[in-house]
Amino acid sequence: MVRVAALQLDCSRDVETIKDSIKKMIKEAAEQNVRIVCLPEHWIPGDKPDLAKMLNFLKDLAKENKINIISGADFLWEDKKVTVQSVVISANGSILGKQDKVHLFGKEKLIAEAGNEYNVFDIEGIKIGIAICHDLVYPEVIRIYALKGAELIFSPAKIISEGLEPWHLYIKARALENRIPIISPNCYAPNMFKGGSLIVGLKNNKNIIYPEVLAEAKEGEHMLISDIDTKSMIKFREERLTSRRIDTYSLLTQK
Repeated sequence: MVRVAALQLDCSRDVETIKDSIKKMIKEAAEQNVRIVCLPEHWIPGDKPDLAKMLNFLKDLAKENKINIISGADFLWEDKKVTVQSVVISANGSILGKQDKVHLFGKEKLIAEAGNEYNVFDIEGIKIGIAICHDLVYPEVIRIYALKGAELIFSPAKIISEGLEPWHLYIKARALENRIPIISPNCYAPNMFKGGSLIVGLKNNKNIIYPEVLAEAKEGEHMLISDIDTKSMIKFREERLTSRRIDTYSLLTQK
């Protein structure tokens, strides 16, 4: 069992106010024994947001509160290369690794380079994968993470209000398809982004598996906290993966 948190930040404010909210939320999460906290996508305001400039701030928070932090995701400018990146920070403040967004969306394609790898990280003995926003649209992404042994998926997102319903369907479907809980924090901003952050687990009813909403945020700034059993779905996930007919799927790898 692991306790996780999704931070739904009000991304319409200035950076210092947002950082103050992050500090308060992470302190509260630590006091409630949360082990992994995840921020949303594109939470950094301004004309040229750069996640690299926020890493020391997040590393210090992780170390001070002895909590693992997933940075959300944002543009990261490094050595003339720009990516949309999520950084995994351990409870001692060190960087465990990074995940680049593979499926860029909209104006991201004009600025950033797409990633090509799907990395699985070990956080206190739990294997996690990160599907950044639009990555969740593609069923292959979460299936790859499942095949690589992931037990939890974090999906930092920035979804407009009109997209909330299909986004929630994607989260539930990907969780159900792969028997993997998904934690997906979204930004909030008046009018355009209504939040709706979601933590979806799975329940077993007579060996029939259902997606289960463990926590859902309404409008405004919120922190969702849930306890997730990462072991109860192992058997069902293995059954699902071993029942695939790989020999019939060759069309999936053709352009």
